[in-house]
Amino acid sequence: MFARLLTAIALLLSSLASSAAPYAYITNQLDNSVSVVDTGTAKVIKTIAVGERPAGVAAQADNSRIFISNPEGKSLSVIDGDKREVIDTLAVGKGPVALALHPDGEQLYVADWYEDIVRVFNSRTLKLTDSISVGASPSGLAVHPDGHSLYVANRDDNSLSLIDLGQHEVTATIKVGKAPFGVSVSADGNRVFTANVQSSDVSVIDSEAFRVTDTVAVGMFPYASVYVPDIDRLFVTNQRDASVSVVDMETMTTITSIDVGVYPEGINLLPDGKTLYVSCWGDNAIKVIDSETLEVTETINVGEGPRAYGQFIAPR
Repeated sequence: MFARLLTAIALLLSSLASSAAPYAYITNQLDNSVSVVDTGTAKVIKTIAVGERPAGVAAQADNSRIFISNPEGKSLSVIDGDKREVIDTLAVGKGPVALALHPDGEQLYVADWYEDIVRVFNSRTLKLTDSISVGASPSGLAVHPDGHSLYVANRDDNSLSLIDLGQHEVTATIKVGKAPFGVSVSADGNRVFTANVQSSDVSVIDSEAFRVTDTVAVGMFPYASVYVPDIDRLFVTNQRDASVSVVDMETMTTITSIDVGVYPEGINLLPDGKTLYVSCWGDNAIKVIDSETLEVTETINVGEGPRAYGQFIAPR
């Protein structure tokens, strides 16, 4: 009887943990869809049709809306987080790629690769409120945790722009590595990281001084990165060598690499602070990594050509 009671309690706790686990919204470029993954069960629970060649993701913290960029469709798909269905599609410029949300959830930023601008939308009304000129081919966006600054990686002029979000204007631009694509910020906001595709390295930027303080060699064609604060490490996806580089922030060196699937692209950290989701474009799969053991613990099959670029983890 006691053993059965313990089993029942364990099952209940497992169920509660699963119900509290966030969703992952994975953009699948080759079949124009988004796979919704329950991270508690590591299962795809729904597939949603979106626009052409979906790439970027920005999920609101309350899971009310998830925004998807469709570069070839020149549009944004808006997904209702409760219904898990597209509720609106917006025509947006010539090549929307990267997306980011302000911490208050009210402002959505959209980088247009072909027009060299960042558009600002009200995320509730879906109205365009501003457009900000930046460098050539803006490909990556990240907002400082305090909500005052937006960082824009400009791939074709090897630079990073700093936008004052109070004034909606570029206040500084600095040179980084060659062809920066993904950009991320440390949890404390003190450091910014650009993944530089053509120089196969990461530029580390002091956010207060806004200058490059270190350059760290990683794998071939780094695409995106995420910082894990509990262990003070940066994890970087490398498209061309099917790996994730692990950068120690104290020594500013790559200490190891983790073999994952073919052509890894997007990477996010789950709210537990240790579990990483990596989209592997060539394998049609998500690889789940334990950031402490540095092992792949799970493979989740999704749609064709998963890119999942941006903040694709949404609480519920």
